[in-house]
Amino acid sequence: MTTVEADGATGRAPAAPGELPLAADFPAATREQWAGLVDGVLRKAGRLAADAEPGAGVGKLTRPTLDGVAVRPLYTAEDAPGVPTGVPGAAPFVRGGTAAGPARTAGTCGSATPTRTRPP
Repeated sequence: MTTVEADGATGRAPAAPGELPLAADFPAATREQWAGLVDGVLRKAGRLAADAEPGAGVGKLTRPTLDGVAVRPLYTAEDAPGVPTGVPGAAPFVRGGTAAGPARTAGTCGSATPTRTRPP
């Protein structure tokens, strides 16, 4: 188990909260409100016509990967209903290979100092 400085008591990591109210003091925004703001910014920048359909700016910001998968500029929990996201360091470990984060692989190349790595 990972240990941290936790108010001096046990030294163990704090329990995962049931809910993370990070923006609880702000009213919830809808996807349509966000798309309207995107449209306004793109119109102001001259990248979207004044008579474009509402939400057209999101289409302008959507980009395909090399294999043709569309990557949208905004994803929310609504895009993955029922998928457990977990909390960092706790099961399910959906943010990496271990509780510590993504699996890391590294190779050794040459020596620790540049002068020893260069050929004579």
